[in-house]
Amino acid sequence: MSIERVVALVDGPFCYSRALAPEIRRELSSLPDCEELPFVRGQTVIAQSEVRPVVLGHPNHLGMFEPPHDGPTVVLTGRWSNLRPTMPGASIIAVEPAVGRGASERAMDDARTLLMRLRQIRGAQPAWKPQSPVLIMLLPRAVAPFAETHVIDTAGLSYPELPGGIRIEVVGDVSGADVTRYAASLERVIIQEA
Repeated sequence: MSIERVVALVDGPFCYSRALAPEIRRELSSLPDCEELPFVRGQTVIAQSEVRPVVLGHPNHLGMFEPPHDGPTVVLTGRWSNLRPTMPGASIIAVEPAVGRGASERAMDDARTLLMRLRQIRGAQPAWKPQSPVLIMLLPRAVAPFAETHVIDTAGLSYPELPGGIRIEVVGDVSGADVTRYAASLERVIIQEA
């Protein structure tokens, strides 16, 4: 992402979501006159009285779509942006190309199937109901990210407010065998790191 594009759109002091991807947050935090806004249940908390431009993800790094904001808004779109319309009147910056609507909906169905299987792991629970093929799972303990399959991407989270949290994203067509294999691997990792 080009930080200059954001700066050109906000033209002065602005706020940005803590729920943006870590590398984007790092870039934005290096700018003067900006403030990071917290999130609750994966969505950014924006005061109704906020008049500064706000930079949000669509969906954000935590897989959630932000509620509408009446003030000036810059929306960073990505892979799953076709699942919901963007905010009316928002300025849009495409961070990565969006997947087609049909493929996005199939990925969402695959994520729901994966979530049902992951809920069967003792101590694993979703942080919130997913709105995109990105699952935020809270585990009984922190685990190192691991690679099990090319269609499911796992990464740790750098949010102390989500202890034991991992980010799981469905990035390809997921079969029932993929879901079973991934869930079994995650369960093994949890048990081994106990």
